[in-house]
Amino acid sequence: MRRQVAEAIRAPAGREGAAARVRNRVAGLWHLLAIALDLALWAVWALNIRNGYALLLQYFVGTIAVALIARLATIVVLSLIDRGFRISPDILQALSRPGDPRQSLFALLRKIVSAIIAFIGFVCIV
Repeated sequence: MRRQVAEAIRAPAGREGAAARVRNRVAGLWHLLAIALDLALWAVWALNIRNGYALLLQYFVGTIAVALIARLATIVVLSLIDRGFRISPDILQALSRPGDPRQSLFALLRKIVSAIIAFIGFVCIV
């Protein structure tokens, strides 16, 4: 059953773009999301939490909003870094050589910035 639902969610072969990437990612993870939702709904019912379903919906929507904002912030900040470090074609050709330390430092800077934004998003969710 899990594979059949994943195939229904998955984007058709040959499709590219943001929507296709999201569909393919959700197709691989949908069962984990369904299990987490089932457990949360059961916990609200079993513990008889007052306004539990409304709180669950609020937390779910808030988590999705924070994740989207963090992703957009990452895109914006990394594009600003790319613009700020705009490199002339001669230097870019020199950087394309494997093992150039400047290339690895730039990649490290991008990873550090992405990790910081991800950490801030995680703290906002928790």
